[in-house]
Amino acid sequence: MAAYPKIISNCTPRHKHPLSLCEGLAPYKCNGCKEYGANIGYRCNFCPNFTLHEVCGAYPDSYVHPFYPTLEFRFRKKTCMSHECDACGEVLKGFMYQSPRPNLLKPLRLHPLCIALPTSLNYSAHEEHPVQLIMETGGTFSCSRCNENKSGWSYRCDEMACRLRVDLVCVKVDINGLPEHGIASMKYDRWLLGNCCCT
Repeated sequence: MAAYPKIISNCTPRHKHPLSLCEGLAPYKCNGCKEYGANIGYRCNFCPNFTLHEVCGAYPDSYVHPFYPTLEFRFRKKTCMSHECDACGEVLKGFMYQSPRPNLLKPLRLHPLCIALPTSLNYSAHEEHPVQLIMETGGTFSCSRCNENKSGWSYRCDEMACRLRVDLVCVKVDINGLPEHGIASMKYDRWLLGNCCCT
């Protein structure tokens, strides 16, 4: 995991006020990417209901992903049209990273949480071996965590006996601390009602 600054003084274009890194946060909906988080994030001292994931608050404005070494992904605050993340396949509702895709009409778009995922991970649900981030753009696979058929990027254990493969949505739930609060999925509009006023 990257070491993020405790205070971000200049948050442009993410927010108009300084942000402070806080721990012990209840589950929240990130005001940037609109995905869920818990335990740690950036809070605004002036806007009481404003919280960002660490990645959404402090990740660089441009980034070169190991899967696309010749492309530069640029931070975008929001999109006016409906797009899906090219990594996890979920709809992009807020902050994103976008890069032109040479010789194709469609640019690549990624959630901040997806672009920041490490290429190798010690996954809590599979402590035997590290899992590797793989990019497969065709076909489907059965996620070992949720048992649903998924497509897109995933984490896979390369040990032949394991056959573990987990989709990015499930991985993001786990590494963002949601299971510690009894939350097993990123689709939680119900639990936010009455528990958190971050929208």
